[in-house]
Amino acid sequence: MSGKNGELVFSLTQRIEGIKRSMNRVTYEAVATMVTRLDEVSPVGDPKLWQDKKKAEAAVKNGYVGGQFRGNWQLGVNEKPAGWLPGKIDPSGASTVAENISKIPKMASRGYVYYLVNNTPYGIALEEGHSTQSPHAFVYRIKREFNGIVRNIAAQIKSEGGRTK
Repeated sequence: MSGKNGELVFSLTQRIEGIKRSMNRVTYEAVATMVTRLDEVSPVGDPKLWQDKKKAEAAVKNGYVGGQFRGNWQLGVNEKPAGWLPGKIDPSGASTVAENISKIPKMASRGYVYYLVNNTPYGIALEEGHSTQSPHAFVYRIKREFNGIVRNIAAQIKSEGGRTK
């Protein structure tokens, strides 16, 4: 097309592509932030804090290293991860976060369903306050942050000249 109609089509196409890029960025950054936040609040086993001192001493003697809960955060894209990873230990959480973020597709907002799960058999006990290292309902608290996270990301993109509506 040429003339004004062609310019209108081109202008609309550019705007729509800009909105799609912004949506992908909001989705990508929101999922990545949730992955990171859940890792940050996840407790790491520390035998010095255990109530059962005999069990703690035995664990230390046997080379216990905490970090299994952190290492078991799993991101699924369109499929909920099943099972837990009994030998996966990540005290800092860095490799688990990087692994999960690498699973987020480039076109992150294109109809994907994201699942962030921790299938360790003691995860519910931790969420219910079993650990002194994390607050009661720490996963629920992060879940409640989600809308604010998305608003902040969208505001950042808008401040950079991107479109979020």
